[in-house]
Amino acid sequence: MSNEVKVKKFNPESLRNSRQRRGLSVKELAESSGLCVSVLRDYERGRCKPSQSSLLKLYAVLGEDIVDVVNTSFIFTVDHIYRITDEMAKHRKHDMISPISGYACNFQYKGKDGIHHMFTNVRGGWTRTYTDAQLIGKLIEEIEE
Repeated sequence: MSNEVKVKKFNPESLRNSRQRRGLSVKELAESSGLCVSVLRDYERGRCKPSQSSLLKLYAVLGEDIVDVVNTSFIFTVDHIYRITDEMAKHRKHDMISPISGYACNFQYKGKDGIHHMFTNVRGGWTRTYTDAQLIGKLIEEIEE
């Protein structure tokens, strides 16, 4: 499985606008993402570009609004089982992984439909779909069952 994230084109204004749309101060974004206030200010002023790990931390807090700054590719194998964990869901009201099991769930991969990866619960029942952008910042492990 490939879980590669690259900075495609970093846009300081996009980062600042995304933060402001969420009503976050630089200090609040720093606390939520685990980055330094001074580093975030440098990113927003265009003095430097975020590393892959910093970009993932920012994405985990700001979500798809900054998707234009990343180029991501996830490759899964059909019928294999993956555990997807969203550590950030512990701190949010809304969980993107599973409405039943919380911030981590085992899924069986069913294939890709357009931009969506399709997964089913390994016990049957519901289906979930995720875009590459929605999977950024999640821990994805292939497991044997």
